[in-house]
Amino acid sequence: MKKYCWPIGLFMITALLASPLQAHFIWLALHTKAGQPTQGHLYFGESTAPDEATYLDRLTKLRLWSRAAAGQYTKAPAKKVTTDDGGYLDVNLSAGVGALEAECLFGIFGQGERTMLLHYYAKAIAPEHLAKLGQSARLDFDVVPQWQDGILRVTVLWKGKPVPASQLIVTDAAGDDQELTTDDEGKVQCRLKKLAGVRLRARRMVKKPGQLAGKDYREQRQYCTVTFAGPTFAGPTSADSATTTTDAANQKAAFPELPQGVTSLGAAVVENWLYTYGGHFGRAHHYSNTSQSSTLRRLNLDKPQSWEVVAQGPRLQGLAMVSYQGKLYRIGGFTAHNNEDEEHDLRSVADVASFDPATRKWSALPPLPEPRSSHDAVVVDDQLYVIGGWALGSEESQWHQTAFQLDLSHANPSWIALPQPPFQRRALSVGHFQGKLYVIGGMQKQGGPTTKVAVFDPASKTWSAGAPLQGEGMEGFGSAAWNLDGRLYVSTYGGRVQSLSADTGRWEVTTELQEDRFFHRMMAWRGNLVLVGGASMQAGKRLALETVKVGARKPAAIRTSPPAGGNAPTD
Repeated sequence: MKKYCWPIGLFMITALLASPLQAHFIWLALHTKAGQPTQGHLYFGESTAPDEATYLDRLTKLRLWSRAAAGQYTKAPAKKVTTDDGGYLDVNLSAGVGALEAECLFGIFGQGERTMLLHYYAKAIAPEHLAKLGQSARLDFDVVPQWQDGILRVTVLWKGKPVPASQLIVTDAAGDDQELTTDDEGKVQCRLKKLAGVRLRARRMVKKPGQLAGKDYREQRQYCTVTFAGPTFAGPTSADSATTTTDAANQKAAFPELPQGVTSLGAAVVENWLYTYGGHFGRAHHYSNTSQSSTLRRLNLDKPQSWEVVAQGPRLQGLAMVSYQGKLYRIGGFTAHNNEDEEHDLRSVADVASFDPATRKWSALPPLPEPRSSHDAVVVDDQLYVIGGWALGSEESQWHQTAFQLDLSHANPSWIALPQPPFQRRALSVGHFQGKLYVIGGMQKQGGPTTKVAVFDPASKTWSAGAPLQGEGMEGFGSAAWNLDGRLYVSTYGGRVQSLSADTGRWEVTTELQEDRFFHRMMAWRGNLVLVGGASMQAGKRLALETVKVGARKPAAIRTSPPAGGNAPTD
């Protein structure tokens, strides 16, 4: 049985012994607030996102520096942080930092005739310091960026000399890649809409064998990555953008915490009842038949005394759940068939079932045409739409490029295929606006996390591109969407709620949550948005519910459960 290491919605990683480290590179990130760097992170993965925490332990020869705006270097201590989403290094920033730099001799990688000596280099630079700090004084393999009038000019250097024919991958904020090659002077350029969220990765290959610690290698490879510091959001952009305020009346309507922190759950509201089903409550990256929930719970939002266990069902996570005419509908998901101490045996399911609160019984519906998990679903005009996701099984995961609809008003409904979506994504959210479906963010089969939005028009049965979310690629990862009072809202990774403008041309930051979360659910009740479940990169699984009071001008994010104690991840 194939062993899977699957962070909650992060990329599927099989083993490290594949082409180079299954696209693992060192990435640095500088996060700013009010123009000043406040956080520094080091990631070892495909992009600036946490990955399997144990991989960080292989960076035994890592060296880290922070660099002041004037150019001085200071060693930068870092500590490993493990959350429900993976692992990263939290870098201690020195005062007045303008850049972070790192290098690591990884060692020999591969077997037989394909052994190579891997050496990683990385930089994160505040854009305002590009002129002074763009070129490193410490890194042998360096990528030197310049930015002016929407044109990014890059010079690739090895020990200060140009590197011709070097591969350079430029990834924009939406997750789209450009593969470029440097000229004889080590230079290349491209046009970009903005620098925020852009990632660069250069490669140098030398067909020169050698030895390291008595072991032979056939070639040498160096990789250098560059990111650009900055705030994630541009903020509201027009007069009709909502602002944030506080509503003391909402603070009194406290909801009890979830009995158990869960991610990748299903949730829906029927009348005054909030229902949750399934989800993962175990340690990060540990999936077993004892860490998945099979419980359907509910909370009376009108009289929120305590959570009630309503029914049981199959153990599932990565499912979708919706409500329609007083019933719940559970769609897909995956089940772990292995014990806690065994290799992962994760299998997506095609099961679909409805639950009637009056009888407290599940009823089977026609199964999906193919097993599916890490997808989302929405009901519009009696039609249940299921979009995105993949199929986990005994072989490699299969990323779906299909979508389906089911007529819930029909006595004997059957699944109908939609036109092929122009994407392969999972860990996304689906909402609706003005009669169209909006497929928001997620993880791409190629290109990592994204803020892209795809739009499906049921009337014309056509797909088109929508305005991307504000923020970098991770902002669209594990999001939750809902249409409330004719506006489409999405709760994103960074703890913001964004809304789609009336002309659909842009997303606007409506409010900031008191507790950031992803792989959660968001619904509406009495004119408010209600958020439940999920996890935070820093704090782990969220027990508290949160409501967002939405108005034309004054939305407010209100914590509606007391602060959760002792909720940090255990690994």
